Formats: sequence, structure tokens, C-alpha cells
Amino acid sequence: MPSPSSRAHSRLAVGGGALVAAALLGGLVVPPATAATAAPVPSSFAVNSGAKALADAGKAGSSITEMQVLGDELYTGYGDWTQNSGPTDLISVNMTTGSATKHLTVDGEAFDKLRIYDGAIYVPDIDPKVSWTANAGYATNVNGAWQYNAATPFVHVLDVAKIGKTLFLAGSIVNPDKRLYGPNNTIAAIKSSTDGGKTWKIEKARWSGTETDELDRYYWLSVVGDTLYAQAEVDRETLTAAKATRATDVWRNGSWSTTSAPPLINAYQELETFAGRIVSDQSSRVLAGSNPVEKHLANGLQTQMTDIFIDGATAYAVKRLTGFSTVYTSTNGRDWTELGAVQGNYTSIAVKGSTLFLGAAAGKIDRIDRSALTVKTADVVDRVFANTASLVVKKGTKSAVVANALRTTYTVEVSYAGTRLYVTYPTTVSAVDTKRAGTQVATLTYSTPYGVFTQRVNVIVQ
Repeated sequence: MPSPSSRAHSRLAVGGGALVAAALLGGLVVPPATAATAAPVPSSFAVNSGAKALADAGKAGSSITEMQVLGDELYTGYGDWTQNSGPTDLISVNMTTGSATKHLTVDGEAFDKLRIYDGAIYVPDIDPKVSWTANAGYATNVNGAWQYNAATPFVHVLDVAKIGKTLFLAGSIVNPDKRLYGPNNTIAAIKSSTDGGKTWKIEKARWSGTETDELDRYYWLSVVGDTLYAQAEVDRETLTAAKATRATDVWRNGSWSTTSAPPLINAYQELETFAGRIVSDQSSRVLAGSNPVEKHLANGLQTQMTDIFIDGATAYAVKRLTGFSTVYTSTNGRDWTELGAVQGNYTSIAVKGSTLFLGAAAGKIDRIDRSALTVKTADVVDRVFANTASLVVKKGTKSAVVANALRTTYTVEVSYAGTRLYVTYPTTVSAVDTKRAGTQVATLTYSTPYGVFTQRVNVIVQ
């Protein structure tokens, strides 16, 4: 990308809303491009052999998409249930020695959720490679040894949850009785078991009445205290994913209700429970009774996380960008602070002590100490502002006209390693007093996914 010194600069004259090109006045220049600072590089730690085998074969699903810590073991998930990868190995890595252990192999397409309840891990078999009417379920080490529980018929087992002695599985099933569950061949369903997963019953079901291709599903479950939240998505086939009908159902003390608030989270998103909130890579909500309404913002940035990990009283999130990734922390699940940027495209995060573990493509797992993250995202990227150096304004011009001229003229370009990442106009512009002649300085602020940037523009009132 050329530097500002190589650009042909001009200034704009504003009068009654018209813009007229004029010569640049001496000494009025655009702020120079900001040079990037190199982010730290995490060190190699381990490789998930099952994920790497997919990469070596040129198949989808090799990225480590989920990690969970139990004791001194780092459990890793991978696979692609859209591209039908699998069978899938459940592998953990010892965080002290780096040695890997394969616990079992499941004839399913992905391990994308690793849930911990009462000191045991539960891994739903998201897309089992069996008949839609055959039993499917989850892998778990609940009894001290890893096993697969082919629990009950499911098409997709998209999540698992546990409250007290009650286990829940959510996803989609073949309609067992069209007199009870409508005309669909498959329906969104939640099943429960109170005897350790031996017997199951349908707890909750939803259906669109129009589905013909198994797209009515419960996509996630979340436990907040003694309450289970679940979201169904129906009508996806006829209305498209963006317009699908979503409903958030709530289970507490054996009874179901439905929230009156808008749906929490769109479709299949990464989510965790933290600080009394459901926190997802897309949004988080305060759960106050049946009114989960608080929207998640990360310091005002356009931040959509790639993965979230809960470490005691701190939530960590990683956001994969182009050529680098950014790590955030939060103590309430709503307000996020950037910890720093690292080189590499990372798809998952886990934490133990001060060590951050980062999952990537080809089954790769890297690590870095938290103290090494001293470079921020805004330092990693290059910024080049618009090529207009100043603005000439006729005295008495309406302030709204000046503000609009500033907003539509001055862009900021963000690039990394020679690749343009983002171009945007300012989100806020400071006020200019056009009733008095002279040169004033307007401050333009740009909120981008790569940081909040500002530049100062000379406004000449004549």
C-alpha cells in the first residue's frame, strides 16, 4: 500500500454544501501512515494426530475448534460435520509433558463441544455416522474411564447438559409420532435421562410444519445455576438461515417455559456460561428471570470472537483475524479488554495458570505466556488515512454540512502484511464553529475491528 507521501494531496472547499477541489496550503499534511509492530509468536506445543491426518489427506475439519482443561490434561476437539469428516479421535495432551493420549475413537464427524459437569467431561456426537433411527449419544469419562454412550436415537446430538442428576441431550430426531409432533419427518428435540443415561424420554420438541430436510434443530443448551436454557431453530428451510424462527425454552425444577425476549443467539454458536450470563462468540445476555436482554459489546469494537474459554473468575476469548489473532479477557462476560495480539490464525483457546494454549489448523496447538502479550491489535496493523489534507469551509456553513463532508471524505485504511483488511469512514466527528474565521482542528474517530483510531483534520473557515 503506498504511503501518504506518494499520494497526490488536495484540499476541499465547502460552501453551501458544494465541494470544490483546491490547492494544498503549505504545512497542512495528512498524518503519516503508522508503522506496524510485530506481535509475539507463540511456540509449538503439541499436535492432535487425528486432526493432522485430515489435513494431510486434504480433508476439511483439521482445525482445533474447541479445547477444555481437566486436571493437567488439555482435551481437544476437531472435525467438520458440514463436510462429513470422521471417524473422530478424542485426544488429550498433558500440559506438563506435552504427551498425547487417544482415549477413544467415535464413528462421528466432529467433536465441537467439550462440556464439564461435576468433574467429568461430556462430548456430544454432533453428527453420528449411523442410521437416523439408530442410537447415538456422547462420549464421557463420568465413571473414571472413557466410554461412548449410544444413548437414544438422534439424527444430530448438538449439545449436552446436566443439572443435578438429570442429563439432557439436544439436537434433532426422527419424528416418533406425527399425531403428537406434527407432520415433519424430523423435529427439534431435547431428551432427558435421570438414571445416568440408561433410559431417555422426550422433554421438549419443536417443529415448523414445513421442514423436509432435517433442519429443525435445538442447537445449544446452557446451564445457569439450576436453570437450563435451550434454543430451537425451525423454518430454516423455507425462510433461510437469516430468517429462521428461533425460540428460547427454559427448564427449571422440571417445568418448561419460553422466554418473551428475542432469541438469544443465532444458530450454532460457541457459547459458555460465565458470571450468570450466557456468553457467546456472537453476543451475551444477562439472565434475569426470563428476560435475557443485555447485548454484548467488546469495548465498542465490532468484535465477534472465534472461541471462548472460562478459567475461574476470568473469561478468555480469541478472535482470528488475517495473519494474526487477538486475545481478550473479561470478568463479567459483557465487558471485554484486549490482552494483546499474537501472530498466527488461531481457532480456539484454553488457559491454565499464566499459559495460553491456542488451537490452529492441521491439529496444531501452540502456547504462550500471558505476560508476553504486550502488543495490541492497533499496533499490529498499518493505518493510512485519506489523501485529503484539509477542508476549506465558507463562514456560516451549516455545521451538519461540514460534519457530513468530513464523514464522507476521510477514510482510514487498515492493512496487514500488505493486505488491505478494512476501509471505513469516521464514526464520530468533533464539532467545528463556522461562525468565526480561522483554522480549526476537527478530530475524526474510527471504530474498527482492529482498534479505535483518530486523526486530526485542519478545517479552514473563510
